[in-house]
Amino acid sequence: MTDWLIEMLATSSLLMLIVLAVRRPVGRWFGARAAYALWALPALRMVLPPLPGAWLLHAPHVGALAPVATAAPLPMTAPPVAMPMPMPMDVSPMAPTVDLGLWLTLLWAAGALLWFAWQMVRYRLFVTRALTGATLLARQCGVDIFASDTVDGPIASGVFRRRIFLPRDFLDRYSSTERRQALLHEGAHHDRHDLVANILAIGIVAVHWWNPIAHVAYRAFRADQELACDATVLADAAPADLHAYGSALVKSTVGRAPAAACAFNRTDEIKRRLRMIGQARMARPRRLAGLLLAGGVVAGGLFVTASGNSTVQPLPAPVATIRPLPPVPPMPVEPATRPSSVRGMHGLRVVLPPAPPAAPMPPSRPVPPSPPVPPVASAGWFGADVAEVRREAEQARAEALREAAEARREAAEARAEAMQEAEHARAEARREAEQARREAQRATEDARANRHQAISATRISADVHREVARSLAQTRAEMAARCAAAGHPVRADEADWGTLALCGTAPAHDRDTAELERARPGLLAAFCGNAFDRALGRLQAEVAI
Repeated sequence: MTDWLIEMLATSSLLMLIVLAVRRPVGRWFGARAAYALWALPALRMVLPPLPGAWLLHAPHVGALAPVATAAPLPMTAPPVAMPMPMPMDVSPMAPTVDLGLWLTLLWAAGALLWFAWQMVRYRLFVTRALTGATLLARQCGVDIFASDTVDGPIASGVFRRRIFLPRDFLDRYSSTERRQALLHEGAHHDRHDLVANILAIGIVAVHWWNPIAHVAYRAFRADQELACDATVLADAAPADLHAYGSALVKSTVGRAPAAACAFNRTDEIKRRLRMIGQARMARPRRLAGLLLAGGVVAGGLFVTASGNSTVQPLPAPVATIRPLPPVPPMPVEPATRPSSVRGMHGLRVVLPPAPPAAPMPPSRPVPPSPPVPPVASAGWFGADVAEVRREAEQARAEALREAAEARREAAEARAEAMQEAEHARAEARREAEQARREAQRATEDARANRHQAISATRISADVHREVARSLAQTRAEMAARCAAAGHPVRADEADWGTLALCGTAPAHDRDTAELERARPGLLAAFCGNAFDRALGRLQAEVAI
């Protein structure tokens, strides 16, 4: 089990380096989804059990090069040798030995559990903060959509309770098309089960918690995951949707997000994702060829790096040739005067017979040294030179470091561009604010001028009213003076202009006209024809006089 564990960790690290080296070319040639599928290779190798008859990368296989020495048969005619009675010995308990491998395994397991638990605690704290004060906007296809104050951009979370967290100003910051593209992206994460893949990837990194290659590979895996999700959303999108999608990406940059969640856009990946938007609409045969190639690479890598099970036994160790010793004559032993006795179990005393006399032992001949055992030749991985494999691993590591440096440089450039764009936006906002301030100032000045004009018009109207009143009073005085001169005095403050104009004769004229109207029926009865008309004419003439 320990051998399989060590080999699994070594081979999965090597496969991570291989995927890190080929992911970018595969993404350029066959699309982001093919590059994302390559990460199944180290993940499946982590759970691949030992296969019967497979290659063992950690044990030698060449047994023909290891000579096995045979032992010479011992002579069967050797005389019996009388062995003396062994003397009792004081046996003390052995000191306990420290199993270094067991302690290292326990340390590895404790580190893996602590790292995985810490990532889950971080994710749970993020969900709790996001739900605090959040507003449920909608529930579509089993996904709860919330507006939260603690997120800067759209984020998908949850495996069993699927959620999408949106910033509080989502409706104001994004246009309708940009909102649709952002929601399609986060919904695609749930449909593709990317959240489950993130949990499994965190478990794999927890197993490699001490390995920097695994942490670099996890960041590259998340970047390829976002690019594959972009390709899924934009596979059949219109050109206008591509522009809206890129604009939504720029507006949705977030600094940090929990490892188990899927943010719409990370700051360090914006430049590469904007570059890959144009490649999202790749031809279908080319995408299928890329997926088939990725599947073949995964299957071939698993077959090549598979380990064997316990049915493959290691070769026996070489045995040196043993030469027979010459017969040893019995040693003479002085007869005992009395039989010896020992105390047995339960306190019983057992009497032993005296030992037989032994012949004197001649000086023993020196035993010749055993011939040196030739070293067992060991085979490398698939017969390759170990130095060559090590050199290739160093080259892959150097390539991974170069790619990491390039990623940091691209992230720095993206941050600089984002800062420049933000500075331009702030300058534009300042110009617009200054223009709005000037327009408001002009509007205030116009309102002040209109108020002055209104005040002036009010003053002019009062002056006109006074002038008209003065003219009317003067005209009334002149008319009263004329009536007084005609012998019909009228008061100067008379309000009735008709009385002033007729000098007070209008009531008498009206009274005479009323009397004529009352006398008209009688006159009609007394006169007829022209006589009535002549009488009526005389009366009117008299009245006029």
